Amino acid sequence: MKSFKLIVFVFSFLLIMGVKSQVNLDSLWSIWNDTTQADTNRLKAIHKIAWVGYLFTKPDSSFYFAQLHYDFALKIDNKRNIAKALNTQGVSFYLQGNYEKALEYYEKSLKIAEEIGDKRGIGISYNNIGNIYSVQGNYEKALEYYAKSLKIAEEIGDKRAMRNYYTNIGLIYYEQGNYEKALDYQVKSLKIAEEIGDIKGMGGSYNNIGNIYNAQGNYEKALEYLLKSKNIREEISVITSLDETAKALMEVYEKLGKPQKALESHKLYVSIKDSLAKMDGIEKEKQRQFHEQYLLEKQADSIKYADELILHQAEVKTEKQRRNGLILIAAIILVFLCIVFRQLNKVQKGKKLVEDKNTVIEEKQQEITDSINYAKRLQQGILVPIDLVHSWLSESFILFKPKDIVSGDFYWIEKVGNKVYFAVADCTGHGIPGALVSIICSNALTKALHEDKIEDPSKILDQTRVLVEERFVRSHDEIKDGMDISLCCLNVEEKSITWAGARNPLWIVRKSSKEVEELKPDRQSIGMVEKPKKYKQHEVKLAKGDNVYLFSDGYQDQFGGEKGRKYMKGRFKKFVLSIQDQDMQTQLTSFEKEFNSWKRDREQIDDVCVMGVRIT
Repeated sequence: MKSFKLIVFVFSFLLIMGVKSQVNLDSLWSIWNDTTQADTNRLKAIHKIAWVGYLFTKPDSSFYFAQLHYDFALKIDNKRNIAKALNTQGVSFYLQGNYEKALEYYEKSLKIAEEIGDKRGIGISYNNIGNIYSVQGNYEKALEYYAKSLKIAEEIGDKRAMRNYYTNIGLIYYEQGNYEKALDYQVKSLKIAEEIGDIKGMGGSYNNIGNIYNAQGNYEKALEYLLKSKNIREEISVITSLDETAKALMEVYEKLGKPQKALESHKLYVSIKDSLAKMDGIEKEKQRQFHEQYLLEKQADSIKYADELILHQAEVKTEKQRRNGLILIAAIILVFLCIVFRQLNKVQKGKKLVEDKNTVIEEKQQEITDSINYAKRLQQGILVPIDLVHSWLSESFILFKPKDIVSGDFYWIEKVGNKVYFAVADCTGHGIPGALVSIICSNALTKALHEDKIEDPSKILDQTRVLVEERFVRSHDEIKDGMDISLCCLNVEEKSITWAGARNPLWIVRKSSKEVEELKPDRQSIGMVEKPKKYKQHEVKLAKGDNVYLFSDGYQDQFGGEKGRKYMKGRFKKFVLSIQDQDMQTQLTSFEKEFNSWKRDREQIDDVCVMGVRIT
């Protein structure tokens, strides 16, 4: 389900800007600052900086550049660009999860588009307003606005827009469980994509149709369309969408009883996630460099010559130091090589035998290390990226410190309509055994929520225990492993939390309070239990500024301090109260600093996972 919600978002932006292309931010910034350029060129440049350069990585910075766009368009009375700048600012608020402000700016943009009779702009605004209602779970209002967008696209004959709006409407029907209508609209979208030669759009439509057949239980048809989507996306190298197709294929192969094919699809999914993470890092580094350049240019007018002179002197000095350093290093290396050569001659016979033994040991160690690193990649595949966590819970942090390369602790987060589910879990053991159990338990939680359509945290835990027990009972040996967990469901609009826990509590610190409210968990783990009981559910009304904390036992069980004792629950509570007024990212730093200060040079004894969420 989650991949479908993202597609609604992506299509609406492709409609406005087309496929995001690589731009030279330096060149665009130069055009914007060149007052001899035509106004239209300067407007295009600043719009691309705000939209393509920053919107999807730093939406708050994008708002600033969109404001420059707005101010200049207002100055020359260019209403079309005023509407475009307002739309960009609306999208920046949407990306940060501030839907109220996003709707305000979309409506401003819509009003201007209506004044100047810009039908395409009106259609875009209707679509974006539909996106707001969609992400809030108000599907009837979303359909109303998508229908308005579609009608305008049909009037002006914009087939690419029609294809995207058909897709969005189909996705809403999918979310409502109306698979027949969902399929009807996705097929319409596919036909237009084929008609206009939109290869990328065809790949998206094949993926959506495959997911619908999967939801209907027609796994053969699902496989047929998902493979078509995979082939197209591989052919045109659409790596940002191929991951969702690979994940869907893995689920279908599992249901068809083809574990080898499911494993291949999972490997593809993990590989793409790794590539996307690297691409995201490169893109952010480019943004950082451009932002630094922008700040420097503001100071350059008055000190440009002095800077160039100092820079030249520094380069000359650095070059000389580098050359002398290289000569010294070369001399040291030469002397060292002479000594090594003499020693090698003395121990040549004995060295051969030692090398053979070392080779065998190193190969075995490498095999073990490779297996552990692959297990780490598998475990990372079940963890939601931090960027996505912050888009759902803007004021939050996660401290995740595995004892070894892989962890028995994990965090879990999913979004359904206007509800955000999040949890911190502690599986039996740590390292490879704990990681394997964590993957089984995480998959069971996801299945209970999305496939079994269970919404209450207590019932999700009940179903998760059943699913985990079914997995373990297949073994010939008795397995007593399991999971302790604290699971929350936050209703964003009502600012209320529904919670259930298995041996792990929930702490609530209300704004300006001097005490910790603790919700007690059931004393029953998720796993093999002789006489299982139903988990209890708790409902709590919260207010803006209240904090909630979920954690495993690794933090408070850590040995340290001057006497080498455990940190303990009491000290943990006092520390939480001492930092409750800090913003959540500062709290993350404080938690990590306190842990390292307490641990000192002692070994970490267990996996650590702490999650904090502030109600906004």
